[in-house]
Amino acid sequence: AVVVGRDGADLFQLGLGSPACINRYPLTVTCPKDDRFSVNLDGSGATGASAKQGCLALSSDGKRLFVGGLTTGVKKAANPLAAVWSVMCPERTGCRVLFGDPTKPGNDGKSLGGAPAGLVTDGKGRLFIADEANNRVVAVDENDGKYLGEIGVEKPGRLGFVPRTGALYVLTWAGKVGKLMRFNLPTGSDPRDWKGLKPEAVLPVAHGYDNVSAALAVDRAATP
Repeated sequence: AVVVGRDGADLFQLGLGSPACINRYPLTVTCPKDDRFSVNLDGSGATGASAKQGCLALSSDGKRLFVGGLTTGVKKAANPLAAVWSVMCPERTGCRVLFGDPTKPGNDGKSLGGAPAGLVTDGKGRLFIADEANNRVVAVDENDGKYLGEIGVEKPGRLGFVPRTGALYVLTWAGKVGKLMRFNLPTGSDPRDWKGLKPEAVLPVAHGYDNVSAALAVDRAATP
């Protein structure tokens, strides 16, 4: 999982293995003085967690990174952690739970059914979370994690968003059948009304993959 910082000067990568860490790759000629390449996620239940199945998103203001998809270890028996964490950017410190509870899966406005399969922000202060276990994409406030609404999607995975058009892209894998869906969120609409929203476009994609091995990137500047 990788994201580029808001000013385009850094690329952040969620490191595999345990403990989970966030790596920083400067995209400028000179590296920041005394900067650390890798910073472990320490605190709020993320200490010692693995990011083997992780996902990463940059906040709308570029000041925080959101992390999800962590597990208790790298083995097959590892338990998924049902939460999204927030850390400062670019420092990668101040790790705290933004939404959910790492040890208590659920299906309500405060919980996730398991480790998120995808994360993306909309540029307007909202974070979208692919809650694969509960067949939904949850929208929360980036600052305090307050539940705003949700969209019903079967087995949602990686996410993408285009702020200019309000289009949310969802990559899904139900069984071995993959689909790329586009949801157009009406301007000024209330997230509480999104639950029954239907995709305006659906593209079948290659079989044989899943939400863990798949990846998705959106060119926000392209037309269309």
